[in-house]
Amino acid sequence: MKQQIKEVDLVNLQLDLYNPRLPKSKQGKGESVVIEYLLLEAATLELMESIGENDFFVGEMLLVIPNEDDSDKYIVIEGNRRLTAVMLLNNPDLAKVKKAAIKEVVDSAKFKPPKLPCLVFNSREAIQKYIGFVHITGKKSWRMLEKARYLYELRCSEKFQNLSFVDACKEIARVIGSRSHCVRKTGTSYQLY
Repeated sequence: MKQQIKEVDLVNLQLDLYNPRLPKSKQGKGESVVIEYLLLEAATLELMESIGENDFFVGEMLLVIPNEDDSDKYIVIEGNRRLTAVMLLNNPDLAKVKKAAIKEVVDSAKFKPPKLPCLVFNSREAIQKYIGFVHITGKKSWRMLEKARYLYELRCSEKFQNLSFVDACKEIARVIGSRSHCVRKTGTSYQLY
């Protein structure tokens, strides 16, 4: 089976209403329910900040299938949190929660991508093996010391070296899509180490 890489207009991308990340009680209830859940439970606001600051990373393209009911539309099987972040950057009125925080992110965003890179599959089944690998066996995540070294290297880089520790942590958090208190805590721990 051959997949196709395609840039798809944001308006032609739809959230997967049956995404396994969603609790059963939220599945099939509509995009607004998915958006609210991802905002409250999946650090989507931090991802919005990162995409708004750095743009969408092409290496993490969305995995999609054609919508059988509408040939112009695609259902995002992998990448619903990223899609939600970009949807909100372009249309913050989609959110029913965290409106003030979303407005702040949108107002400071340098990037609001109108199209996203997608890898188009023929069917949901064709994507299942990849999704199982990513979410179950998974890419090996870094241990805490590796994360701390990475953050330390960022802090020492030219972009952040002239900022105070607190300001650098805020900026680094925005760049990587994290929270500044987490970056501060990890940075402080690494310096003590």
